[in-house]
Amino acid sequence: MIMKKISLEQFIGFRFLADLTAYKDGLLFNEYMQDLENNNYKVRGHYLDLKTQEDKPLSDYKERNDFCILDGEVYTTVYEDHRTKFFKDEEVFALPLKVLKIETYKDQYIVLALTNKKGHVHEMTDEEIQAYEKKVKEDEDYIVFDEYPFFFNGDGIINGDRKSLFMVDRNSFKITPLTPKTMDVESYDIRDGELIYSGVDFTDFKGKWSKVYKVDL
Repeated sequence: MIMKKISLEQFIGFRFLADLTAYKDGLLFNEYMQDLENNNYKVRGHYLDLKTQEDKPLSDYKERNDFCILDGEVYTTVYEDHRTKFFKDEEVFALPLKVLKIETYKDQYIVLALTNKKGHVHEMTDEEIQAYEKKVKEDEDYIVFDEYPFFFNGDGIINGDRKSLFMVDRNSFKITPLTPKTMDVESYDIRDGELIYSGVDFTDFKGKWSKVYKVDL
């Protein structure tokens, strides 16, 4: 039997489903597709009603698109201009963080965000952000690797990147870091007023052994 080669048209027609989440009488999930023009992926959230079998898209295809559930309500999220924006029918609020996960705890949000040890954008003024973006553009022809690992399959270059935990006041949106800038959080849970997380705190070489930490919220 002769196998036919996969054509470009077939490849870009593939759809990948991920982030399956139970919600009410249905399922939430993300649909990923190739974006050849920008050498990236585009994402669109969906809600599948298991009673009616109706598939309801939550948004258009976007580069950095996701969904979350807060107080029992579904929000779509988009990261752009150094901010994660939260939408229902329209923008409800935004956080100056690259949010990976968010959940409510009393009158706070507990946020897992992607940061960089060299500086957190949410701590910068508009002028400092402009200077930071200018420096990044000037240096875009090369990258200095000063730690290991500096690359990870599926994520690309991760030199300096960390997953950090924050507490955000739901009224004032004041952001309080819960982990050091050099800490890379791997998992966490909230139980009985305490935040338990595991991770590796490093500056140049990420060892293979994680430690477990506890924070009184």
